[in-house]
Amino acid sequence: MNILARACLFLLVAAAAPALPVQGGLVGFRAPRPEEYLKVVGVMRAAGRNYAAISGHHMLSPERWLEVGDNFAECQVREIGPEWVVLNDLRWRRQIRLPLGGAGKIEGFDAARRRTDWINSDANPMYFAPFPVPSKLLDRWAKLSPQDQSQVVAGYRDFGWKLVGIDASAKKPQVIWQNIYEAERKAARDKLWVDFEASLDSEQQVTYARLRTKVSDTSGAPKAREQVLADNAARGEEWDKFNASLSPRQRGLYFAAVGPAAGMIRTK
Repeated sequence: MNILARACLFLLVAAAAPALPVQGGLVGFRAPRPEEYLKVVGVMRAAGRNYAAISGHHMLSPERWLEVGDNFAECQVREIGPEWVVLNDLRWRRQIRLPLGGAGKIEGFDAARRRTDWINSDANPMYFAPFPVPSKLLDRWAKLSPQDQSQVVAGYRDFGWKLVGIDASAKKPQVIWQNIYEAERKAARDKLWVDFEASLDSEQQVTYARLRTKVSDTSGAPKAREQVLADNAARGEEWDKFNASLSPRQRGLYFAAVGPAAGMIRTK
């Protein structure tokens, strides 16, 4: 996530923080506490270990499974239980309890979690891509019992991913997953693209079509490095202007189609 997006996330959290009276009658804002911006969005039990996905900090969406002992956001995971994730706040030396809420349960997920509408919604932290299998599991995959391996596979299946295979030829095993609902996902994304492009006004449509057209040089003469940089900068500025012209709804359609990790709107 770029610096601007991180700043926006901090400002949104800070805006919700209570105002504090300060000397001289001015009003200040205290720094938000971790429990005010961290949220458990997914849990999984695999091979005898509990794992949690937590959103917040410098990312709007989590990118990995956390287990007991892992550090992040100036916190350390102390406990992942059936109702709470307990963190040690390393900065203020206190404990934080984050409720699982709608994230499911450790011992068997709620039936609603397995519904395709939940799996195919942005409430699913692995909607766009599966998290890497925790290294402590992957490094000893061959030594795991069939029951433990099945538990890992079942855990990912609850988030919409099917194990295709494991490539053990590399130094570190590579896990290959397939989206169980890829056909449905593609149909949904295609509709979002149609809705996005239909939302553009005539001027935006012309600009978008031009920007998505690959620029080709038919002269055959190599360009100087300075010219290439200048051309790229000019095209980047035009993209910036196009992005600035989009409404919140248009941006929402775009990011719903390509995922939260996408940056500047460029192409499908």
